[in-house]
Amino acid sequence: MKRLSIEFYIKVRDFKFSDEFILKGTFKLKQEWTKVQFQHFIDILGYRLISPNERKVKFHFRLVMRPDMGEISFEGECILESPEQNKISFIIQNTPQSLRKFLDNFILRNCYYHTEKFAKQEKIYFPPAKEILKRLGIK
Repeated sequence: MKRLSIEFYIKVRDFKFSDEFILKGTFKLKQEWTKVQFQHFIDILGYRLISPNERKVKFHFRLVMRPDMGEISFEGECILESPEQNKISFIIQNTPQSLRKFLDNFILRNCYYHTEKFAKQEKIYFPPAKEILKRLGIK
């Protein structure tokens, strides 16, 4: 089966993440490719979290092309990236060793928001990512 690599930006209202994210992955075509000449939109048909540490999601979605050119269904895995997590990764790469000790590399780089949610459930103090960025003078 033919493989196609796609990268795009998307906002999804019902996905419980604080900001927009990027879907990246290799997708398997379920039917033949049709040339896209006009407007198109994406319906996410289903998704489930595979690995919180890597923010990896298994998903299935449909690309609908207008005017009535057809549909393509895709499935694959993607990694969720948020602008805030990208800023935190930048901080980790560009800060002195003393500050890196203050910030837990693994948590911040891989799963800060999932860890933050878990910490709230367990009533563990865990500063929000936005707060850390603000303290470091990053908007």
